[in-house]
This record gives sequence, C-alpha cells and structure tokens, in this order.
Amino acid sequence: MPEFLKKLLEEARARVPEIDPDEVNTLLDSGDLVHLIDVRDTEELIMGAIPGSVHASRGTLEMQIHDLVPDTGARVVLYCAGGLRSLFAGKTLQELGYENVFSMKGGYHAWRESGHPVG
Repeated sequence: MPEFLKKLLEEARARVPEIDPDEVNTLLDSGDLVHLIDVRDTEELIMGAIPGSVHASRGTLEMQIHDLVPDTGARVVLYCAGGLRSLFAGKTLQELGYENVFSMKGGYHAWRESGHPVG
C-alpha cells in the first residue's frame, strides 16, 4: 500500500470508530434506531447485503446522505466489502457534520464469515 494511502487510512481510523460485526448485530437487534448503510459499488450487491441496510455507493454517498439520514446526530453504521471504504466514508460524513458515525470492521466479508444473516 502506498505511503499516502497508509496515511489517509491512519487518519480515518483515528477519527472513525470501528465496530465488529457482532457489535453491529447487537445494535440491530436492540431495537434502537441504527442507519446501516452499504457503501459498496452496485455490482458488489450480487454478493448479498445485510438485511435492513440501505445502499448508497461510496461514489454517491455525499449526494444521498441527507435524504437517507437527515438527522446528523443519528447513529450511522457504514460497511463495504472489507472495511476500508467505509472508514473513508465515515470520515467524509463527519466532515459533513454527522456526529455518530461508525465503520464495520472487516465489512461484509467479516459479517458473512461471522455467520450473521445475509440477504
């Protein structure tokens, strides 16, 4: 991985809390309001998705987020395939004023490998 990318990733990890798939599953089961957003590219949806998630690809997230989650204080959990794009997306959402943003560590692959439901 190039040094500039490592630096950007370190910055994102320092700002955006990561939670593992089991924690995300617990949040979803709690009944609390959680906005679960899939930031993968459209063609990746063929692998499946986490039930209850909403798709907004990383490339269009900034244009869609205010319609999807108008409350900048709401809890937002982002995921991608492996957990990197969701970190960058989380940093971007923080820059847009979102205060309660998380990235799912390991992404969709970790979710599926943990045995959680997929659709």
